[in-house]
Amino acid sequence: MVRSRLFSMSLLVLATLFLLQACDDMSLWRVAFVEASSADASRSLLSYFPLYELTKLGHTGYPVPMMFGFIGRGNVELRKACGGKPYPNWLMGFLLGFICYTYPANIMSDTLFAPGVLRGMSNNNIIKCHIFWFLLVQNSDAAYKFLTGTHVNIWLTVLFIWDASHASLCFLERAVSPPLGTPVFSRALFQCFVWCSASAILGSAEKAIRGVPIPKLDALIPNSLNPLEHLVTCMFWNMVTYLLYLTYATGCGVFQEGGKTLFECGIEHPDLYSMCHFVPMALHVLRSYRALGKPLPAAKSKVDEDHVGSIKNQELVAGNRSPGTDKALGA
Repeated sequence: MVRSRLFSMSLLVLATLFLLQACDDMSLWRVAFVEASSADASRSLLSYFPLYELTKLGHTGYPVPMMFGFIGRGNVELRKACGGKPYPNWLMGFLLGFICYTYPANIMSDTLFAPGVLRGMSNNNIIKCHIFWFLLVQNSDAAYKFLTGTHVNIWLTVLFIWDASHASLCFLERAVSPPLGTPVFSRALFQCFVWCSASAILGSAEKAIRGVPIPKLDALIPNSLNPLEHLVTCMFWNMVTYLLYLTYATGCGVFQEGGKTLFECGIEHPDLYSMCHFVPMALHVLRSYRALGKPLPAAKSKVDEDHVGSIKNQELVAGNRSPGTDKALGA
């Protein structure tokens, strides 16, 4: 009882701190919407989408609403990897959950392409959200069951894709934009591979540390080029499409002498940037509900076999025996 009360009080304090911090971001939202309304005449059709302005803010910052759902799903995946049970050790669970399940691509990308930065560990709002979700998911069975419910989990993953798309594009731009990045096309392409494979690599490493069986790689990410089959494959092609379009289909002169950086070019194409968020989100919803509508493959269970056996026994009792059966029974 005492532990439960302390836990509830801790969540209340953390939620209060989080809401106070979120008030600062709300002021940014109001400024963005006022600016949008003042330039209403020049707005594109896509700019009327509800998340458009907040998505644009994510291009040059990191709004709390974007990270909140993302970090929540990461903590759900951490407990899911433990078979639905709390992590064996809270100290290691907090750190490994952050590195291997919540921000694996962020950590690996910064380690390889911008050493010494580690942006995911340099944001106060991120640590507040992570503490909140870690305490909630690890200590509340009811919260975990709710978040892993079929429809709730689908839409939580939509929020995850919203932020993951934002981060993947921003890290792609920064990997090849000075002062931290070198403007080379190969570096950008490697960033796409690193970003999309980091979760499988670090997740497998965490399982090895915990001493549990490591799943096959094609079970983590299907060995397919089809962007409609898995969200990670979809993200990879989303990043490549964004890179190729800004490089070859605009007049930015990216990767050319005297040209603009990939980041500067991306800022000039906000609709493309936003579409690379909304399309993967929509595809996930379609993919998930389509999978729910498919009938499960028929499989004989032990109950079915017992039922068939009982029917045969009834037929024997009723006298519906074949000659071979009668002979075997001595009739």
